[in-house]
Amino acid sequence: MRKIVILTISLLLLIPGLVVANYNPFVAGEIEGYLVNISITPETEETAEIVSARVETYGGNFYQLDFAPDINLLIDNRPVSIYDYKAGMEVYGQLQGQRLISLEAYSTANMGYIEPGSKTRQGTISKLEGDELQLRMANGDTEAFYLAASSVILKNGQNVTPDILYVGDAVRLYFDDASTTAISRLVVEGKSILVNNIYKGNLGVIDTVRGVVNLTEVEVFRNGAFTQYNTALKIPYAREIAAYNSTAKIPNHNLKHYKGKTIYIVTKSIMGQEVVERLIVKNQYESSFSGKIEDINWYASVFEVKKQNINFHEGSIIIRDGRLQENTVLSNGSDVYVLADGWGHNRLANLVYIYDQSLNNSSLGQYYIYTGRLDQIAENNVWLKDFFILNNNDWESYKDVKELFYDNDSFLYDAENQRILSPLEFWAGDYAVDEDNVRDTNLKDWYAYIYADGDRIVSVSAQKTMDSLLAQRVTTGRAGEIVDDSMVGWTLILNDAKDFSNNKNEWMPKNSSLRLSIEDATIIRYGQLISPAELNAGEMLYLVRDDFKTKIIIVK
Repeated sequence: MRKIVILTISLLLLIPGLVVANYNPFVAGEIEGYLVNISITPETEETAEIVSARVETYGGNFYQLDFAPDINLLIDNRPVSIYDYKAGMEVYGQLQGQRLISLEAYSTANMGYIEPGSKTRQGTISKLEGDELQLRMANGDTEAFYLAASSVILKNGQNVTPDILYVGDAVRLYFDDASTTAISRLVVEGKSILVNNIYKGNLGVIDTVRGVVNLTEVEVFRNGAFTQYNTALKIPYAREIAAYNSTAKIPNHNLKHYKGKTIYIVTKSIMGQEVVERLIVKNQYESSFSGKIEDINWYASVFEVKKQNINFHEGSIIIRDGRLQENTVLSNGSDVYVLADGWGHNRLANLVYIYDQSLNNSSLGQYYIYTGRLDQIAENNVWLKDFFILNNNDWESYKDVKELFYDNDSFLYDAENQRILSPLEFWAGDYAVDEDNVRDTNLKDWYAYIYADGDRIVSVSAQKTMDSLLAQRVTTGRAGEIVDDSMVGWTLILNDAKDFSNNKNEWMPKNSSLRLSIEDATIIRYGQLISPAELNAGEMLYLVRDDFKTKIIIVK
């Protein structure tokens, strides 16, 4: 019998894999590996508080182990509390039954292992190109990160798509691995600086006690020019003002020396209050230019408009999409309005207003606007025949058929009868008629405007006749007053309006605000349909209109 026992022990020692395969920490009375986390289940009326640790063994198995009430907690042989442990630490625990009676850890965590989402970066988006996102951090450094198909993007607590991102947005990035540049989660912490107004006036007293800048002989930038606004204006400032004289930054305590000087002020809104964001002193002579940027010399910080070389600098007020931007948004071919300081070959850009707008904010967006004849409608598909697509702010025609897809979340609208349709009603209705029915019933195919995310239909607005697309314009601007008119329904005042000229291939500013009907318009914000009542004054809009009547509005 003794020989059999010795032989059995010898065989077990010779087959270590068998021992490892049958390893059970509850039998062994100990566990070794990596700490995943420590969790606390709060006390209830029926149960006491439960503290437990999740441990990954070296072999890759996971165990959830409750703490004994008198557990001995150590890190590097020193007594600690549960809050001193970090995920990824190597640990050794002693067990009594299925409870930990001691847990010892070592202060060096497993390199490369982090709790998912625990690596973060915070800053301002400086570039969006393809799936690449460049972030400018607080120290001025720029770093590139990448959006994946699995990246979660949150804005105002809601899941949104990448196309809503703008250069200049303040964001926080989260990562699941210490060495990765692939973004796990992106949270938009605030809009890029949305410009409220641009003022020009004479600098009065700066009240440092109340935090107020006083201006006299005030003009406001409207519809591509400065117009008379008020004889005096008081504008609060919430923090240190970014103030410049030519290329030199002005310390705030020295602003009092510029009293009486002409200045330009950019304001933004904080909690509904207009405050100063940027201030530039007019130093010499003002001149303005409108046209396309023909060339940019980044080394010399100079761009060319209408054969004029204009310098730009850190303090130049650069506005695009209604937002204050960094000079990196300047690009060849952009339509701009430039207000320069100086004369001859020594002109410095105080204000660069970039008119460029497109349907998508960046290359991350894949939204399209189609119009054409509804040739066929199936249970989940639509075939659009002889269709047009809005490309570079102009309707481009195709003698072809385009297949698109709709679902239960698509907004389907009968514009003739002003009726929202269910998918079944859209499919079963007489909006697309086969050839046999055309002969038998004299029915005809309807036409539609379609807003699509890729090939997925976001909204359809169907009507019996095709509009004259030659009469339509693509217009951008800032929403002003929005009124439910008793005569014509919902109307909108569009400020700082610009029409895209197909002939000139550039944006042409309007010299006055526009009044438009939005009663039957399809209005989209962040890929979701909204009503006219949900539009807000101050929002930047991209729209397709037929003179007074607006067809589609995209909130930018």
